[in-house]
Amino acid sequence: MGCGSSHGKSGTNALRRGGQQELQTFMKAARRRLACEEAVIPCEHSGVLHGNWSGPLRGFASQATMRDYYGVHVQRIKDVDGDILKSWHALDPDFTLQYFSLAGAAMPPYRKLQPRVRHAMEKSDSNYQKAFAHLSEEERSKVRYFEALWPLGTPEELKECCLQPQDAITMRLTYATGATRLDILYKFSKVLARHAGATQPVEWSVKRPWRLWRKTIEKFPEEFADHDFRHCCDVFRTSIVVDNLGQIEQILDILESLGRDAYDRDAVLQRLGLKETGAVFLVERIKNRFVEPCVGGYMDVIANVRINGYVTEVQLHLQRLLDIKGDTGRTMYKWFRSFTRKSNQYAGEKSEDGRMHGAGTYYPLSGGRYDGEFQGGKRHGEGTFYYPNGDRYEGNFEGGRKHGRGTYSYASGDRYEGDFVDDRMEGTGTFFFVNGERFEGEYSEGKRHGEGAYYYNNGSCLQGEWWRNKHISVVSV
Repeated sequence: MGCGSSHGKSGTNALRRGGQQELQTFMKAARRRLACEEAVIPCEHSGVLHGNWSGPLRGFASQATMRDYYGVHVQRIKDVDGDILKSWHALDPDFTLQYFSLAGAAMPPYRKLQPRVRHAMEKSDSNYQKAFAHLSEEERSKVRYFEALWPLGTPEELKECCLQPQDAITMRLTYATGATRLDILYKFSKVLARHAGATQPVEWSVKRPWRLWRKTIEKFPEEFADHDFRHCCDVFRTSIVVDNLGQIEQILDILESLGRDAYDRDAVLQRLGLKETGAVFLVERIKNRFVEPCVGGYMDVIANVRINGYVTEVQLHLQRLLDIKGDTGRTMYKWFRSFTRKSNQYAGEKSEDGRMHGAGTYYPLSGGRYDGEFQGGKRHGEGTFYYPNGDRYEGNFEGGRKHGRGTYSYASGDRYEGDFVDDRMEGTGTFFFVNGERFEGEYSEGKRHGEGAYYYNNGSCLQGEWWRNKHISVVSV
């Protein structure tokens, strides 16, 4: 038994943003669970803290909240009569692109949907540029003097600087470790805001599990396969909203003075009144998106601050641009991000006629990534395919399909090791269930079919003949 459940605000935005009172509630619940060695993962739908980082309920506090989450998004698709092409902007892209079929809808061809998304992207970019241009040149110069990426180094090098410590390697650990820094991060951000004269209240947020999964799958699939989430440096975040760019300039000066090459960080912390916290603050990276805006044109500043070894994120927003972004800006950004590529992408060896041939990496428009061998433009030989939903297949391919021996690992924790034919389980293999049970036997058309044995956790074994996943005869029990 645990120490009891802990609840956040209801609704899909439960942990997206909050103030001082919400922070106290969250920290009280998190400390209570951590004291009992329980996980502090926020539910994707309700915000309730739970421990389901794997298995069929991964990311959700209970079966009921998972059902509610799917029900809400399925209903949104039904409310637009399943016309995703016409109403894509009113739907959540993370859900729609993956689970549209649950609502009985059909996903429009990429070539038809992409122009609409990109048109909206260009319009969004134009709106932000116009608003920024209306500011005086003197004010614009206050953020343009600062590099787009600080300190000097390539994006890849600076990402490695933001790598989380080993004690935050898994999803459970990164939430647990970060939760103990959230109140310090909030205090640090309030000091920055007060020093710059910002009048808006500082907000905090916790990134939900699905965003961690998706980000890691897309950018670090090998690490995801090893349950390594150390590249997630924005799980715990704060937002500071300012009225003018001069205030951002003041905050940038402070952040820069807390970098690794700073002369005396302790003196800066003493001046800010943060020395008494006993915490170690180190600014690892600053992304100035006033110089290089993000997809869709939005401009802000993102700073990664390491607090007692764990990397957090501080966001600096200009109120004028935040007003344009509005309540729908976050959803639109997710759509824009999903359609940044204009075509399939490939890096690797090619044949004389220009087709994929040999070893390489392929990024399909539909998402995911394949690392492995190609022949005649198709996946052929040994390779690994990372699916957008977190599933992974490692093994043999033939003519672009799973064919031969391989291992299919489900994001839920289930795993199949065995034969594949024409993309489906076919032949003999073993299916390992996340609850510890397993089936060893024959498969046909992706189902248990033929001789086999099912091993239960209680030590019993059900053997015999199987027909399309159903047991039809018993040999021994």
